[in-house]
Amino acid sequence: YISAYLQQADQAVNISNWFHSNESETELTDVTKVLIANVTDGDDSRLVTEDYPAATAKRKKPSSKQKRLAEFLKKDWSLLSEKEAKELPLFLQTTRKKCRELFEANKDFMSYENALLVEQIYNGDLSKLSFFGPAGTGKTMTAQMIAGALHLPFQLVVGKAGVDSSVYLGYESIVSNNGTSVTKWHDGNITQAVRYGALLLFDEVNFTNPEVLGSMNTLLDGSQCLVMDSGEVVPAHKHFVYIEAMNIGVGYDGTSEMNNSWTNRIAEHVQFKPFSVEEEVEILSRNTGYERKDVLKKLVQIEHSIRKQIPVLGDASTQVISIRNIQNWIRKAKYTDEWVESAIPTVLAPLFKTSEEFESFDFTSLTDESFLSTVMSEIKDSLEYETYEE
Repeated sequence: YISAYLQQADQAVNISNWFHSNESETELTDVTKVLIANVTDGDDSRLVTEDYPAATAKRKKPSSKQKRLAEFLKKDWSLLSEKEAKELPLFLQTTRKKCRELFEANKDFMSYENALLVEQIYNGDLSKLSFFGPAGTGKTMTAQMIAGALHLPFQLVVGKAGVDSSVYLGYESIVSNNGTSVTKWHDGNITQAVRYGALLLFDEVNFTNPEVLGSMNTLLDGSQCLVMDSGEVVPAHKHFVYIEAMNIGVGYDGTSEMNNSWTNRIAEHVQFKPFSVEEEVEILSRNTGYERKDVLKKLVQIEHSIRKQIPVLGDASTQVISIRNIQNWIRKAKYTDEWVESAIPTVLAPLFKTSEEFESFDFTSLTDESFLSTVMSEIKDSLEYETYEE
């Protein structure tokens, strides 16, 4: 339609370029003055006078992934109704509610790839996943977001060397019932998740005793059940989802033999990478309500700096920093109206290996060249004169 108004091809290109760069839904008739100025030098008699349908400015079409993600956010992916949720143990009711709130607060940040995972689980095509990546990259939060999208309860267990299967699966005890001693079974966290259809996150699974993983073989193979020491067979609930998480990098070797025998039981393996500064600033602002993006950027940059220094100057097997530490830092500063002292209990303290080391550390001198002194100096240099409020 534009060319019908124009007499010269070179002017057509100029107007077309201008027109396509206009992001509004402006009709062609609204740019008459621009057409006249560029084509006729004010002589509107040179314009073609036939009537043509009004054309609208072209806009960049959203990609197919963007469209699918937008459609995803409009749908209800609930696997568990409110009526069914009331039958859950109280703890699982609570975790279900918390994950739902987390999802609603952060769903605009959900990636296309994670949305696909939700859809696959909802349709019954996926129930066993592995998340792996550096510590503090959002593995736990993503699992909780998936649970929230599906309206499922969430159960977390953490792998530890030297812990036997009874801690995870359950145990029997002798109790008195009307003067008679009877045996009572107590579900462990894994069994509870299997029985009631929770999303189970087995964090740091690569540190778990092989004996514990062996007891879960029947859960993750075709049998899809747990066999208790009591003899009870607990079939996996139809909504049960298993996600295991592993931190990779220096200090996170774990039980490498487990990885080789375990891999073929997991349907999908998802790699996690650190958030960009911009992504993390938006997440922190949304979750804490703190709107000073300039300060948030400084906090995130300090977090990323600490994460890079841990393998070099610190100890990756005992020290970790994540977005959760920064959230706690922000919440503390809300009451202190400063950032340096607020960092001590929220960011620095978790980096100490022992309580004795924390108690003896001099936060004022910072004369040595230790890792923690370096971190504290960086915090002071960046935030000493900043307050919580503007």
